[in-house]
Amino acid sequence: MVEVSHTKGTITLYEGCLNDDFVQVLEDGYYYKGHNKAQVVLFYYTYANEWSNHEHKKFFKTLENAIEWYKKSFKDRAIYQGRVWLTDGGEDYTETDEDGIVLAKDEDALDEFDSLTLYCEL
Repeated sequence: MVEVSHTKGTITLYEGCLNDDFVQVLEDGYYYKGHNKAQVVLFYYTYANEWSNHEHKKFFKTLENAIEWYKKSFKDRAIYQGRVWLTDGGEDYTETDEDGIVLAKDEDALDEFDSLTLYCEL
């Protein structure tokens, strides 16, 4: 995590087994040093081995740009996390497959992902 005293907040995008993907947002008027007007940093992790992951950081000017890049690059993670949030809330946006496993529809899962990331209050 970037150590900054002017952090507005963080938003978890994906709850992984070892590490969580998240964005960190700075307060208005503060920027990350060395990154042209970047107020948002996205931390995401890729598989290294059974015991650790590789950490990656990507800087953005706005939260919306960070979320859109994440959804485009990691659509499977966004859908999975949206499904988890849908079933945790108890909403009836689910369907079952032939084995009786309850699944949320992809569109509903992405809508839930958007609603809990883009429109949350920091």
